Amino acid sequence: MQKKRKWPRLPGLRSDARWKLMLATLVYALVLVGVITLVFRGAPADNAAENVRSEDAAAETEVKSCSDFEDDQELYDYWTENSFSSENDPSDLDANGDGVPCAVLSEDMEGEFTAYEKEQTGGASEAEIPSYTLHEGESSSYEDGVYLDYYVIPDAAPTSIDETDIDTISDEVIMNAKEKEPFHLLTINFVDAEEAMDYGSYVYGKTDYFPNGEIETAENYEPGDYSDHEINTVYGSINNKGLPKQQDNYPTEKQLDMYFYWAGPAYDESLDSKSSPVEATADKFGVSGEKVEQAIQKASNR
Repeated sequence: MQKKRKWPRLPGLRSDARWKLMLATLVYALVLVGVITLVFRGAPADNAAENVRSEDAAAETEVKSCSDFEDDQELYDYWTENSFSSENDPSDLDANGDGVPCAVLSEDMEGEFTAYEKEQTGGASEAEIPSYTLHEGESSSYEDGVYLDYYVIPDAAPTSIDETDIDTISDEVIMNAKEKEPFHLLTINFVDAEEAMDYGSYVYGKTDYFPNGEIETAENYEPGDYSDHEINTVYGSINNKGLPKQQDNYPTEKQLDMYFYWAGPAYDESLDSKSSPVEATADKFGVSGEKVEQAIQKASNR
């Protein structure tokens, strides 16, 4: 016959007397409560320690206002040392969220703040950067320095380009140029057609990236040293200070074609024939000379 094994009872529970059983049960219950209390007693202390650490961290990056900084360099050091950006700005110094805190104070270092913002946030998303075609000019020497010249043709309609588009594209072109090769000077000309590049002018605007904003100081810097470079942008063309979208009389695509033909092929043809460039253009497009002159006037002043 199989014999069942009886497990020994705990001390105090071996007696058959009811009062002894009740007393032992009470003692064990108190011991259990004590053990549970000891186990969970450390939690509040841990929370308190965490709160102290949080307070210390907050003290290290205490909330500041723009008036707490003596100059833009002190602001820049504070901003970069704490890895702040438009997405991480506990003091709300960057009111408009463009990555440039205390706009008035940091005006002279806007380029540095903008570049740092792109490092922290990765720059604008692909959807935010207008599409465009970039034409690289040849690198040239200027006062023993490398001068890069670019032409940008936005893909959008001329009358839809605004200052924000020019700024965003300029930032991307400058960043890409830095990664490609070291330079001293960089200029970006915004035009509306490839033909406009032949005249060395700009239509939407022009962005210069020079040391201290001055071309003459380039020789004092090593290629790739952009510590004092500034972004300076002119909006509008040489002949018209407004953007195409601000002009009521911007030429049509056909008028631009006539203008470029008149300024190029038609002019060359007139040297070997008796017809004038206006007459050659009128014959080419099947319009009157008056229509050609109107197109020339519009395009020349765009």
